[in-house]
Amino acid sequence: MVFQAPSKPMTYEEFLAFALLPENADRNFEFLDGEVFEKMPRTTENSGISANSVFEVRLHCQTN
Repeated sequence: MVFQAPSKPMTYEEFLAFALLPENADRNFEFLDGEVFEKMPRTTENSGISANSVFEVRLHCQTN
């Protein structure tokens, strides 16, 4: 299911009511300037990729 933002800006109270609906329990939303954006879920795979990248860069810097 794809979320489409309403045509008029939401208030913060409307956003809270929307975000707390049972069907939105497992979804992540951001509220910016009256607009609602659905965020991609985080995964441990993404964290591992960044951790490995940082490790390799630090190792390179230490040896050079």
